[in-house]
Amino acid sequence: MDTLQYTMMTLLAFNNGDPVINIEKVARHHFEQSPEAFLKKIAAKQLLIPVTHMEPDNRKGRKGVHVFDLAKHIESQAELARKQVEKYRFT
Repeated sequence: MDTLQYTMMTLLAFNNGDPVINIEKVARHHFEQSPEAFLKKIAAKQLLIPVTHMEPDNRKGRKGVHVFDLAKHIESQAELARKQVEKYRFT
């Protein structure tokens, strides 16, 4: 199992098997910020994470992030961190 699959499985377990994680849970647990701040960063394209709207025509409908998209974001940030460590190791 590669790291992306492992991260996805961990996120699924964290979310009781639901593939769409509620915006509040993603914002507070993974980014340590309010859902409002999280959504503002997405709107400003400071975070490139797709938000799934379960009812696109309903402003109060459930919004979340699919585990695959969050896992890809986590893995890309981890890869950047690994490269940074390697760069420091050989300089």
